Amino acid sequence: MALESAKAEARLNQALDECRKKNFEKGADLLDALVNDDPNNYKARNAYGKVLVILKDEETAIEQFKKTIELRPDFSEAIIKLAQTYYKVGNYADARTYYQRMVEYEPKNAEGHFGLANVYRKTEKYKEAIQEYGKSLELNPKDVQSYVNLGLSHYANGDYHDAVYNFKMALELGGDNRKAFMNLALALEKQDRYSEAAENWTRFIDMIGENEAKLPELELAIEHLQLCKTKF
Repeated sequence: MALESAKAEARLNQALDECRKKNFEKGADLLDALVNDDPNNYKARNAYGKVLVILKDEETAIEQFKKTIELRPDFSEAIIKLAQTYYKVGNYADARTYYQRMVEYEPKNAEGHFGLANVYRKTEKYKEAIQEYGKSLELNPKDVQSYVNLGLSHYANGDYHDAVYNFKMALELGGDNRKAFMNLALALEKQDRYSEAAENWTRFIDMIGENEAKLPELELAIEHLQLCKTKF
């Protein structure tokens, strides 16, 4: 039997207030009690799922998101959260199912296209990933991570010219410069543009802090820089 609307809302707000204070375990306990007393409260189930992800209980979170969607099949936040949680635990098949459902419901949902693209990239379906990252960028043209991941997909697919373009776009938009310089350098090498690659390897190396001297990527960068210098 459902709780009275006002009482359910008050209990939900109390739980959310605890979560805002970062008292996630207490918030989770309150939400657990609420969904037991008010099983059809889809907002409470969705919130409970989100807190469970924070508490790293992804299995139970998935159950709550799925129950939320059973109650409200068009509740896009729960669909996205379920897809993201499946992706997080490495269940790419189910992640793909729910991301596809998301973009079918909301074709202009950039987050849905980005998530679906990530699934395709993880499962080495690079052409499909490229297509979905493109849709994501049409909807959100300043998303740095979409450019980075699109560049990685082009690189894996052997499209080095397009990889260079997208890594440069990520840099122009102020992304994680260190990773972008490394990825750009690798793509430039594939085009035999060794002088430009060396410049980007140098920029990458210059950004490494003193406490990161043993970073594996640093050794790789030095090795590639020396190789590039022998090519021009």
